[in-house]
Amino acid sequence: MMIDSHDHSMREWVMAYKSRRAKNFSLKKLLLENFVNQMTVFWRRSAMDQIGLLDPDLKYAFDYDYWLRLSRLGPPLYIPEVLAGFRMHGDSKSGAQFKKQFLEDFKVFRRHAPANDSLLYLRKAVRSALIVSTYQLMNMRLKISRPSQACAL
Repeated sequence: MMIDSHDHSMREWVMAYKSRRAKNFSLKKLLLENFVNQMTVFWRRSAMDQIGLLDPDLKYAFDYDYWLRLSRLGPPLYIPEVLAGFRMHGDSKSGAQFKKQFLEDFKVFRRHAPANDSLLYLRKAVRSALIVSTYQLMNMRLKISRPSQACAL
């Protein structure tokens, strides 16, 4: 779940969307967008031994890169219970620096996507623009409803 600075649940529609995507997991869907809630992912040591550690050259999309590498070992097991809360605030990387995050996210996509695949067009032209626009709208609403937690755009 996503929570605000007062531990109130927020953006339930985002979490419902991500949960629905995770329940119906496929590598193609994961390539199109990172819908994995990183604070609720667990993996076996043997999986880490096979794919390695997080890429230290990535600042914003290291988890996305890791999910793509893990997914090559097999599909995940989805647990429907709420296991953690992500605190959304203006200083978080995904709140304040989402544009940089999505640029790096696209770089990770290019690293893992099949060459000359139609996913490239869909990801670049449609998905990325839609996701960035959604984050801009959410940040504007955050500024209006909680001025003390405003995100710099």
